[in-house]
Amino acid sequence: MSLDAAIREALIEALRSPEGQAAIRAAVADAIPEPAPVTEIPHNDEEEISLAECKRLSGYSVETIRRWIREGSLPARKGAKEWRVRRGDLKAKQGSPSPAFSVVDIRREVEKIRAGGRGRP
Repeated sequence: MSLDAAIREALIEALRSPEGQAAIRAAVADAIPEPAPVTEIPHNDEEEISLAECKRLSGYSVETIRRWIREGSLPARKGAKEWRVRRGDLKAKQGSPSPAFSVVDIRREVEKIRAGGRGRP
């Protein structure tokens, strides 16, 4: 019997018992190195980032981020080719809640729509 066949037979025999399965799991766990801890890279809030990076960090689409810039709710500057946003401004925008509508506001808008308007005064 070859060495490979002997090892295969020993593993099959070990897998038949709970103790053997536990021993194999322990051996495999010991053989796999522990992953290195991930340390977060400190970022400067003054750093200017691209819209693609804003999208990656915030989860919002580039179109939404452009709309925020157009509306003035997210400060940005036009770089050589693209818009640049300060990392701190993006964090502040994400931390600021959207304006809440009251039930009265929503009811008023629904009445306007039902009356044939577009919901805008």
